[in-house]
Amino acid sequence: MSNTTDDQEDGKREQAIDAFLTNYHYVENVAYQTAPCSSLQHDIVHDTFIEFVKKSNQWDYSRNIKPLLRKITEIVALRYRYKWFRNLPESVRQIYENAVLPYLESENQKMGDNENDRLSALDSCLKKLPPHIRQLVEAYYFGDQSFADLEKSTGQKESTIRKTMCRIRNALRECIVRFQSIQTWEDET
Repeated sequence: MSNTTDDQEDGKREQAIDAFLTNYHYVENVAYQTAPCSSLQHDIVHDTFIEFVKKSNQWDYSRNIKPLLRKITEIVALRYRYKWFRNLPESVRQIYENAVLPYLESENQKMGDNENDRLSALDSCLKKLPPHIRQLVEAYYFGDQSFADLEKSTGQKESTIRKTMCRIRNALRECIVRFQSIQTWEDET
């Protein structure tokens, strides 16, 4: 009786492997779209394969399994994104979340292959800011100071600080686009 159960499990596992290999390029494409950085794409595909085969006896292979593979790949990619994002410097994370990401979402614009490229560009652009501007950015995004607090500490009007921060965000966005354009050009040559 146990041989029959083992044979059934082996048969399901083989079905899972065949189904995965048939849809390998699809999974690879989903991993490319969802990976926090391109260097993790193959790790995500590998972990998706393991997750899929591990639960092989749960899947119905008579139906289209692409939606299932997409969901598993997205979940695996989210795990990687969480680990990867957690290791970034807090300052880069906060600026990215508060300044860059909302802009990308509102404009529905892609600025590179993945978030890692954008974060590297943001980090480089932050380093290029003049010291007094960088201090303002750090105080607002990392020091959790409000515009009213900045008004007191800098002696500038709150409206002036708001306008300055708006200009800084726009300058950072432009810097990121330029940085990525240069990176893309260097990669192609």
